[in-house]
Amino acid sequence: MNLLDESVVRRIIGDIETGQNKTRREREIKAFEVYSGELTSHVEKRIKEIYPKTYGSFSVADLNMTRKVTDKLSKAYKQAPIRELGNESETKEYSNLMHEVDASAAWQTFDIYYNLHRHACMWFSFIEVNGVQEIVLRPLAPFQFSRVVSDVGETKVFIVNFPNSDLYSSGDTDGHNAVVQDSQQDSVKKRYALWTKDQHVVVNCELHGEHLSISYEEIEGNPEFVNELGMIPACFAQQGDNAALPIINPLTNQTVEFNQQ
Repeated sequence: MNLLDESVVRRIIGDIETGQNKTRREREIKAFEVYSGELTSHVEKRIKEIYPKTYGSFSVADLNMTRKVTDKLSKAYKQAPIRELGNESETKEYSNLMHEVDASAAWQTFDIYYNLHRHACMWFSFIEVNGVQEIVLRPLAPFQFSRVVSDVGETKVFIVNFPNSDLYSSGDTDGHNAVVQDSQQDSVKKRYALWTKDQHVVVNCELHGEHLSISYEEIEGNPEFVNELGMIPACFAQQGDNAALPIINPLTNQTVEFNQQ
């Protein structure tokens, strides 16, 4: 896919922002909010739906089964794995790198996202510090990324979404400073970074009714929008068929219903 073709990018983002994909993203944000402790408001909302006239007389329960179950399952990286490369020098250098980027913490978060949402992404970002390229491991929840895959599940396009320009520094072309918030679902203006194995672009989007307008941002030091890595800068894990999204984890709604009852 040619990311410099506006029609291609518009179609990809249009699919993300409309219909079933948008509804799924909102449910994934809800799951993350409940896991993170924002359960009471969702229980109160459910009680209001069932008892619109008397909801004020209820005490709201707050037993977070979502967090208990997810944390129980997420033990894959409680202890750092032992990795050995071709020789002792390479192993030591690699181990030092993993320590510097706090790889254990990043993969623990990845494991939580995987068990909560049934799929997750690890984004390998690169930032320049004192003229030296340094790696940043950034786990992403499903509402923070999307991808276009082939019939056999191979990632053709990797997309990271950002809520607005204030939370994405143009000087940091890999989005290390981005902070994704749940308010993004209500924003008319959106910002996306996209990669194929050969190209990398950042676009601003705005929805006018059913028309989606996009504009490309300049990437400092990369006027040709080239992906210099030559590969998708992320890895993915999901349950089930890799060519289709997994079924939404019912645990969040079950937790809300359990507490409203």
